[in-house]
Amino acid sequence: MKTYTKLPAIPTPGGCAIIAEDLAESYINKEIDKIEIITTHFKSTLSYQVQLWQLLPVIIAPEKQEQEQQQKIEPEMLFEPNIETVLQKIVPLYFTNRIFQAMTEASASELAARMQAMSAATNNARDMIKILTIDYNKARQASITQELLEVVSGAQALEG
Repeated sequence: MKTYTKLPAIPTPGGCAIIAEDLAESYINKEIDKIEIITTHFKSTLSYQVQLWQLLPVIIAPEKQEQEQQQKIEPEMLFEPNIETVLQKIVPLYFTNRIFQAMTEASASELAARMQAMSAATNNARDMIKILTIDYNKARQASITQELLEVVSGAQALEG
């Protein structure tokens, strides 16, 4: 199994196609029996959800299986070129696009998390500046008060 460590920060369809080809080849050669992707589904800037997608073998949801069994009418479709040729072109594109989607959503989720972290850090820094400014002003005021007391007590000592 290959590892892909130098992936760009922003996923590209070309890079995903290479990964898809390698995975499909491993699946066809029976080196692996299942292809799953664990990714984060980007919902919004504040929300993302970890998901598991099974790409191969394809699993048809039970609801769809029931619908297919109920609809036993043979549709009249003519594929030009034949259905095998069409599937040979479409399936790799679908597979590549699912990988691209997973990587893009993961990238978007990561960037959203970074934005949230930076926003929280900025807010914390502002709060820290306020606290430190108050502490500094208190210390400065105490120093001024101390100096005034020394001047007044020195003046009283000279008079008295």
